[in-house]
Amino acid sequence: MWYAVYGFWLFVVLTSLAAWRWGSRIERGVAGLYLAAALATVALRLPGSSDYATVNAGVFLIDLTLLMGLVWTALKHARWWLIASAALQLVTVLGHIAMFDAQRTAPFAYFAAVVGTSYPSQILLAYAIARRGMRATRKPAPRYTPSQSQNA
Repeated sequence: MWYAVYGFWLFVVLTSLAAWRWGSRIERGVAGLYLAAALATVALRLPGSSDYATVNAGVFLIDLTLLMGLVWTALKHARWWLIASAALQLVTVLGHIAMFDAQRTAPFAYFAAVVGTSYPSQILLAYAIARRGMRATRKPAPRYTPSQSQNA
């Protein structure tokens, strides 16, 4: 299980660096949101609460704040990957709410809802950065103008 945690941190750092190098303002902002949320989660996680048997209110507030940031960004920029990232974050927040509502939620189900969306979110961000890089390096197609056909 440790490899999934350290792999996630490696993935977050790599996508953040890639966003700062090749991404647009949108990708940089989303990468900053993810990195800030990951660092804040580590800072606010209470000792002994990593077993996912109880809800950590601090982590819930971080995830809720991240959801609000992603929804605001998705509404402002209307990219499909932003909408998908916000939807994945909504699953995370609903996992917290389900645990608040019914403490009978199994720890693994809570873990899957809260942590299971982190890798797909990073994959979407990496896709957006790669797509942006491909568009930036592609040469624009020559434009057809009516005057070109009249001179021929």
